[in-house]
Order: sequence, then structure tokens, then C-alpha cells
Amino acid sequence: NVLHTDLILITGGGGKNPYFQKYIYKEFPNSEVFISDNSQEQVSRGNAIHSLLLNGFGTQLITPILTRDVYITGKNGPKLLFPINTLLPSEEQIVYLSDLDINGNEIVLISEIYNENTLVVKLTDELMHVESIQFSIDQNYFIHFSSL
Repeated sequence: NVLHTDLILITGGGGKNPYFQKYIYKEFPNSEVFISDNSQEQVSRGNAIHSLLLNGFGTQLITPILTRDVYITGKNGPKLLFPINTLLPSEEQIVYLSDLDINGNEIVLISEIYNENTLVVKLTDELMHVESIQFSIDQNYFIHFSSL
């Protein structure tokens, strides 16, 4: 199966890069490529409209989506917390501590978004007695948690 694209629209300052243009023309030889004269202005207008809607009306023009899985791990290894393509902000996820079999008093959050980084959450004595922790992730990819 070969995917055919009839029209490719390039916008933003990168569209002016001759190396990028050459690559697009090479990879899509049978497609019409359109590069607007005001491609940088298009991006600026989009940002301005998005900012107005977000800051003025509290609504988003664009909904971020997770491009990688986010896991939580304990003694028994990783458990999927937020799957790829989760809309942000997310629905809250509930993870039961007994399912994780936590060793000691720490949970490790592993995100493939940041391949080299993990977040270690130290549980206090108070949290060790709850049965579950509720997680949510916001549009800025920050993970929030609270005990239930």
C-alpha cells in the first residue's frame, strides 16, 4: 500500500528552508506542494488566536495529545498509567498501591516523553495507609497525584 498525498501545505518559518523544501519535493514527487508567502504570519496569527481563546475565555483551540506512553512502576515493574493518544488534560487515573506492590516508600514514574528522566515520588507514612492514588496529567505534561 502506497499512500498518496495530493497536496502538501507547508507553513511556518521552516518552510523557507531550501533543504526542507528539497526533501519534501523528493519524498512526495507526485504531490502539489504549496508554500505560502506569509507562512510565518500564519503561525503568528494562530498563536494569537489560541492565546486569546485560552487566556480570555478559558478554552483551548488545540488539544494536546500524548505522543508516548507514561508508566508508573513499583516492585513488579512498569504499569501503564497514561497511554499514547491520551487527550490532555486527562481524565484522572486511579492506581491501587496493592497492584503496584511498592517496595519501601517510593513510586517511580517513567515517561517515554522524557526518555532519560524519571520522577521518584516518596510516599509519607500517611500515604502508605491509603488504598489508591489518583493521577491526572495536564496540558503541560505535568503529572498531579492525590491520595483517595
